[in-house]
Amino acid sequence: MNRPDISVVVPFYNDEKFIEQTALSLFRQMHSSMEYIFIDDASTDAGNEKLQKILNAFPARREQVRIIRHSVNKGVTFSRMEGMRIASGRYMIHCDGDDWVEADMYEVMFAEAVRQNADMVYCHHVREETNGRRIECIEPELHDYDAIVKAMFGCRMHCSLWNKLYRSDLIKNLRLDCPDFININEDLRMNVQMLKACHKIVQVPRFFYHYRVNPVSLTCENRGRKSFLAEEDNAYFFQAVARH
Repeated sequence: MNRPDISVVVPFYNDEKFIEQTALSLFRQMHSSMEYIFIDDASTDAGNEKLQKILNAFPARREQVRIIRHSVNKGVTFSRMEGMRIASGRYMIHCDGDDWVEADMYEVMFAEAVRQNADMVYCHHVREETNGRRIECIEPELHDYDAIVKAMFGCRMHCSLWNKLYRSDLIKNLRLDCPDFININEDLRMNVQMLKACHKIVQVPRFFYHYRVNPVSLTCENRGRKSFLAEEDNAYFFQAVARH
């Protein structure tokens, strides 16, 4: 089997209300060379069964799909790191189990990555609120590490992983410092480290990703969990990243 162009890591927990829409949008991608890694973090609902139902309707995608089921809830950080570790695609990106994407998202972003030999490509997103309100969120066009990190901490750029396509070989060579107990803002901590390794960053000014504002957390209920922003060693972490 040839190496896929793109790996999509999809951690989910108790997302039975949304996983069908998520999976449909992923399997309907215009790009054909894909790998999908779904990580069911010990869901207690019918999310996995609904995912299998959708997959059965896309036989051409079946060989591209890996479904990993945890016996106990390990949290979103563990799930993300596991997905990135086993991803085999030339580029990798994340998608949350309650969101959805436009059909040409990965095709366009991958084409731009190849055209510009980029290490990371990012796009705009749409905030889908529970009252039906839709807000188009425009990311600033930035190309260097310091400016992007400053924008993330200044709330001018979303710190998520789901709208950022990274070169896999670059990421796999990193030793990411993101302990499993950090399950809030974990994507910010990951992005800060991965961006540091990027030489070329480009933007695709399209609203490709639909982020659902969901009062229920992604892969755990967050009881007893810790936030990256609340960590006492926060300053030490950034000093260490800045030195390398």
